[in-house]
This record gives sequence, C-alpha cells and structure tokens, in this order.
Amino acid sequence: MKTNTQDSQRRYDPNRLMDALKDMLHLDSDIALSQVLEVPPLVISHIRYRGYPVAPSILIRMHDITRLSIQDLRDIMGDRRKTVRTSYDMVFLSNPDLPEQREEQLQAGKNERALYLFMAAGLLYVAWYFILH
Repeated sequence: MKTNTQDSQRRYDPNRLMDALKDMLHLDSDIALSQVLEVPPLVISHIRYRGYPVAPSILIRMHDITRLSIQDLRDIMGDRRKTVRTSYDMVFLSNPDLPEQREEQLQAGKNERALYLFMAAGLLYVAWYFILH
C-alpha cells in the first residue's frame, strides 16, 4: 500500500513546469528559458534533474513573466505541499563562474552567526556577574 507522500513524490515533476514555460513563452531551448528567467543555464539543468528544488525566488520570477499564480505554477509541476522550506545555505549566483564568491558569502554568514553567539555569551556573562555581585 502506497502512502500519500509516495504518490505525491511520484507525480512531482519539475520538467513539466519547464516545458510548460517554454511553450507559453514560445522558447526553443533551456538556454533561452534561463535567459528569460535571468538564471544560469546550469540552474535549469539542475532543476530538471532534481539536483536543485524550484526555489521560491525562481517561482516569483516565473510569476512575474507569465502572470500565472504561484499556486498554478506549483500545480503544473505537481507540488502539492502546503509549505515550502528552503535551506539558508542555498545561494544562487547570476554568474556560475564565480564559485569563490559563493564561498565568501557562505563564510560571511558563518562569521556573522559566530559574532552573534559571541555577543550573546558576553551578555550572559555580564548578567551573571551582576546577579552574583
């Protein structure tokens, strides 16, 4: 007996969405689609082969271009989830030739989190000091 999750995963197909967009916009290739969506062609390829999820930012671009609602776009690809969660580390760059820039962004985020933890520890220490003295 199959569960509801297995059925929905079997129906989920981002290729349907990419093909529907190409038909709606009268485009010939994924490269033309990537230019219209202003993402690198590699992102379209990764989405087709389910390496990347269809990020909310890409769905918003698709909505701006086609004027279809976000829910309609998600229905085309078979995404029936009520909520969408994305990773904070998922960063799409407009230029895939700059992986060091992505690494710098990820490192800056880690440094910022470390700074906040250090500040919180300092505040806890100060509060502890004033409570005991």
